[in-house]
Amino acid sequence: DLLDVVEWLAPRVRLTYIGDGPMRQDLEARIKARSLPIRLLGFRPRPWDAAIQAHVFVSASSSESDGLSAVEAIARAMPVLLKDIPGHRGLPVKSMSLFSTTSDLARLVEGLVNGNTKIADFEIEERSRRQLIEERSPTRVAIRWRNIYEKLMNSRARCAVDANLVVEDSIAIPK
Repeated sequence: DLLDVVEWLAPRVRLTYIGDGPMRQDLEARIKARSLPIRLLGFRPRPWDAAIQAHVFVSASSSESDGLSAVEAIARAMPVLLKDIPGHRGLPVKSMSLFSTTSDLARLVEGLVNGNTKIADFEIEERSRRQLIEERSPTRVAIRWRNIYEKLMNSRARCAVDANLVVEDSIAIPK
């Protein structure tokens, strides 16, 4: 996992973890037990204010529905290293920015630390970045969700409707 990469490359790398969740106590204990150079900042209403000094954005998530944090990093012109999962595959990143294993990630980060790989190698082309921002704008996302909702409500397919959810086949969309 990502802790292995930090341990292997410490003290040459530092990790700042922004966010919170049900595994926080376990993560804190693992970091303390291994004396790793990792700062846990927890929930931040404006997480990018805290991430402004980062050289690269890393997402080692095993699952992402839409890759929103990666989209935000790309929108801010940050180089990204992303786990090769469905939620990241549609993003306009260079193939070398995707990793499958912890070893792959360790090699990418080590290349950056040793200077064998340049941060610029992971930067997103400006045209692709602007296109992503346009596609993922709040207005576009709201329209997309509204269209899906209307399609479900107007379809002849069997739908079950309860107070909080519209369900059609295997699709569940919050009302």
